[in-house]
Amino acid sequence: MSYREINVFPILNLNELTNRYRLYRIRGLSPEQDEYEKNRQNLIRHLSFKFKSPVEIIMKNNEPHLVLRDDAPAPPESIDLVRGTVYLDKLEETMTLDYEHQTVETKPICRRFLQFAIEGILYGNKDLWRPGAGKPYFYFTPADSQKGINIYQGLSVRVVSLGNGEMGICVDVKHKYVSQTPLPAQLSRNDFRQYKGANCVYHFGNQWYDIKLHEHSGLTVSEYKFPNRGGQMVSLYQYTFDEAKRPWPKEIANLNDASTALLYKSGDEKEMSAAAPLCYPTYETNDPRVARLHRFTILAPHLRRNAISNFVRKYLSVVKYGDLAIKIGDKPIKIPKRHFMPPDLLFGHNSVVSVRGSANTSQVSLDELGRSRFSSLFDPDIGTYASTPLEQQYFIWPESVAFSYGPVFLEDLKETVNRLYPSDVPFDPITITYDDRGAKTFVKLGRSILNAVEKANLKPGYGIVMLHETADRKNRQEDQLASMVMQKLRNQGIYVSVIHTEVSGNSYELIQIPGKDRKYQRVNDRDILKKLTGYLSNVALVKILLTNEKWPFVLATPLNTDMIIGIDVKFHTACFTFVSKDGKRFRTEIKTSNQKEMLGKDKVKTILLEILRHELSHEVVQSIVIHRDGRLHASEKKGICEAVDVLRKENLLNNVSLNFVEISKSSPAPVRFFDIDQTPDHRTFVNNAQVGSYYCTSMQDAFVGTTGRPFLNQGSANPLHVKLIEGLMPLEN
Repeated sequence: MSYREINVFPILNLNELTNRYRLYRIRGLSPEQDEYEKNRQNLIRHLSFKFKSPVEIIMKNNEPHLVLRDDAPAPPESIDLVRGTVYLDKLEETMTLDYEHQTVETKPICRRFLQFAIEGILYGNKDLWRPGAGKPYFYFTPADSQKGINIYQGLSVRVVSLGNGEMGICVDVKHKYVSQTPLPAQLSRNDFRQYKGANCVYHFGNQWYDIKLHEHSGLTVSEYKFPNRGGQMVSLYQYTFDEAKRPWPKEIANLNDASTALLYKSGDEKEMSAAAPLCYPTYETNDPRVARLHRFTILAPHLRRNAISNFVRKYLSVVKYGDLAIKIGDKPIKIPKRHFMPPDLLFGHNSVVSVRGSANTSQVSLDELGRSRFSSLFDPDIGTYASTPLEQQYFIWPESVAFSYGPVFLEDLKETVNRLYPSDVPFDPITITYDDRGAKTFVKLGRSILNAVEKANLKPGYGIVMLHETADRKNRQEDQLASMVMQKLRNQGIYVSVIHTEVSGNSYELIQIPGKDRKYQRVNDRDILKKLTGYLSNVALVKILLTNEKWPFVLATPLNTDMIIGIDVKFHTACFTFVSKDGKRFRTEIKTSNQKEMLGKDKVKTILLEILRHELSHEVVQSIVIHRDGRLHASEKKGICEAVDVLRKENLLNNVSLNFVEISKSSPAPVRFFDIDQTPDHRTFVNNAQVGSYYCTSMQDAFVGTTGRPFLNQGSANPLHVKLIEGLMPLEN
């Protein structure tokens, strides 16, 4: 027997659940405001933290309304938010929440109230600890310990809406990397600098939670004082012993009164204190200190499924909801096996690779697609779709690399690029060397790179910048050095991508040949060389060809819409990608944004008008799909609509269908697909679903597997969440 299931467990008794709730009309908060989403989340977080009760904001009669459970305290009449104040007007009627017959308006309320109930049960469980609100629940005992780092396994739990008014609990495995040793007990202000802004797990007895270190208090735990719950001034030292639950762990019992008191901000922005030796630094997956530990957290499908099922049976069998119990099924939901076939791909010399069995193509099976795609690129009789010569190329690298293994690495890279993309003008970049001696900090390396480029007086072109990992990069932060360098050079007409030194630095060694000078060559290690070969191919394809907009292949299967416009904003940089209906014309535009992760209305309108006027001169467009990576902000949507209205008046767009889609690559608890095969002798095999598998939970929400069998050799596939925000195009298109 074969079937597909997802990591969602049904709520079986929605008909038995009910709630009463109050509504407050919110004045001063509008979706038209640039700060709307930020203020909306801040308001929910502030009141939920204050009332210890579920809070939601919904749209009713085109106005935002605050939702509170009937037993929650009354909110203040006004609340100050970013760039404004909101006022709360209570509606007279108290509403009854019907979980079995949900409406568009009540569905998010049902999710929020149920989520709060489930988290309340898990939060009180003595086997589990949670870093903070909305975070996964972790077991106290580490799943593994490697190189001074504890790897904690936990599970995230989210209430999700399914089709036909049903609801379920989505559960997924998560991991957290935490130092085995805490911060030093005594920290000077100077020593604290390296930890400022760092994230730590604070061990307040058996209550563990995340904090972000804000400042050094300048005092010891016995000197730093604040009012306790009764209003009496107590030291942090005394407070720790008074409030930590007994029996005390040894780290509490042995706490030294001369330990340093550090400061952090609570969820409602109050300044709080922490004892340094109770702070355990945490590391994100992009931290180089845990790069080699990822293999311990990559779970095969059967291991992930088992961990999820065991957690549900042990901790979610009974969830009290007031006087009622939420009944959660112990078997995950089964779904139909549905999948999209990959589109045909057009390479050089009009060669088409097809899984669909299209006529006049090179037909391959899905299992063969990956190998066929790669071999076609390096096949001299096929090659890449693009064939025009590369423009001026640069390679900006640090002295420590340029004067050591760098020349050998660069020769290997040139050989790979020229084999992949043969041209009358071979890839032979101009090299620019920057000083990387001394501390490798964001400021020093950034200034050194920009100075070297300015001194070289470069013409516009394309290139690669090789970077070290900076010593002052804070945990959880993206690579700000890379972002800054790309933005600054782009302003000079130089479009670059970034690579780092780790893989190349591990792949070459200095050897002595008798009677000759020492020289660098590849290491004699099969695994490292295999990794280097793949790395060189990836740099050639992604960092060089794609940066130069030389497409390795394009679509030979037409889109279901006339134009797709993809939008992504990160670190004040906005990228717009346009794809034509035939799948052969691509265009990217990179612009600077005043805001870190979103765009203002006027910015979006200006960019779209500039580009669409040019694109519409090539073809008639009657349908457009907007793909927003992450959240589509109200200001962005309004800017798009205003640009389309202008083009309608100019008769460039007529009767156009506009569809808005959000695409989320990450989720607190992502829906995953498991293909189950049960043999006649009752053995069960669990596999990843086939690439292209999808599941529509509603007419607005779907999950699509962009990887899976046969491309994923280890770990569990993580489908994308696709959400149709507005539009008439069926979601499956």
